[in-house]
Amino acid sequence: MNHKKHGFTLIELLVVIAIIAILAAILFPVFAKARENARKATCTSNLKQLGLAMSMYLTDNDGNYPRSATTIASATISWNSLIEPYSNAPAGTGILRCPSQSSHGTRSDYGANTKILYYNIPGCMNEVSINKPSQVCLLIDAAVAGGTGVFYLAPEVNIPDNLNYLSARHQEGANVLLADGHVKWMAKETIIRNADLFNP
Repeated sequence: MNHKKHGFTLIELLVVIAIIAILAAILFPVFAKARENARKATCTSNLKQLGLAMSMYLTDNDGNYPRSATTIASATISWNSLIEPYSNAPAGTGILRCPSQSSHGTRSDYGANTKILYYNIPGCMNEVSINKPSQVCLLIDAAVAGGTGVFYLAPEVNIPDNLNYLSARHQEGANVLLADGHVKWMAKETIIRNADLFNP
């Protein structure tokens, strides 16, 4: 008795391949979104820890914020170096690095609001000078620009024209550490429209 062996026909193979392709097209974006949500959560945690470190720095310095960058003995010291004893994060490492940033700066992946952490302005701002700390940005996701970790918001420059260092790396938005210590995600367009976000 002869038994014929039947293999898959070309049409059957094509149907299987088509089903696999459809499933891949459906699932890959879901996996990518889940991965980015995990990275955004890590970034949020980083900023919360930096907020705690900044709070401890304020306690030890009579409520005065660190300068975003200052020169001591011919060396430029950035804000993240000044809070390093509280954050235990040397420049460009640990909580100073956002997992969604493809190329990391030498100091920080987060930019400082230089209207609070003064840049090239004498003196330091005190925390009591901030009228609405729950609505004012302290640190924000920043694009790497020489790795300075400074957001460069000069007081005389219009905010929408000076967001070159804003990085909308988290689903078209950025994580923002506010002056009261809490972190929230904001859409890029919301940040650009909200000039008060950077005005203490």
